[in-house]
Amino acid sequence: ADNKGQHTINMAAMRAVLQTRGRLGFNAKCMIETGEENGSAGVHDVVRANRDAFSADAFIASDGPRVRVDRPTVSLGARGAINFDLLCHLHEGGHHSGNWGGALPDPATILTHAIGAIVGPKGRIKVKDIKQTAKQDQSVSRTEGGGESDISATEIRPEMPAPSVERRRPDSNKRLLLIFIGIGVAILAALITLVVLLLQNSST
Repeated sequence: ADNKGQHTINMAAMRAVLQTRGRLGFNAKCMIETGEENGSAGVHDVVRANRDAFSADAFIASDGPRVRVDRPTVSLGARGAINFDLLCHLHEGGHHSGNWGGALPDPATILTHAIGAIVGPKGRIKVKDIKQTAKQDQSVSRTEGGGESDISATEIRPEMPAPSVERRRPDSNKRLLLIFIGIGVAILAALITLVVLLLQNSST
C-alpha cells in the first residue's frame, strides 16, 4: 500500500536480469496486496489455505527506512506487532462516578493496570514469553560497503524515558490578576444590588 515504488524497483530489477541473462537463477514469487493500511483483511486466510503456493526459502519485503540515501540498506530482522482488543465487562448499564465511584470496580483502572503489566514506563517488556531476547547492541541492519549512517544517534533510543509528572504552580502575576478580577466582580455585583434597592425604594 505505502511501498509501491519499492516493489516496482524489485520487479524492474528482475526484468532487467531476465533481459540480460535470460534467467534469474532462482524462482521468484510476488505477492501484492493493497489493504495494509486497512488491516490486510483476508490475507492470512488466503496464505493458510495455500501454504504450498506461498512456500519459499526466503521472504523479502521492501519497506522501512534507509540508513543512508546513497547506499542500499538490507535489514535482517524487524519488530513485529499484534493487534488485539482488550475488553473489560463489569457492569450492565451506566453507573455514575458520583454515586458509585470507589464502590464498584473501575474498568479504566483495571485496563490501565493490565497494560502496565505488559510493558513498563520505560518501554521494557515485562512478559517473559514475548520479551525480546536479542541484545540491544546487536544491529540487524547492514549497509553495502559500510560507512557512517545518516541517522543521528540521538534519534535511536534503546528505551523510552520514564514519564514525569510535574505540578506547575500558577504564575504569581496571574494569581494577582485573578484576585483583582474577583474583587472587581464582587464590587460590581454589590453596586448593582445597591442600585436596584434604591430604585425600589424610590418607586415606593
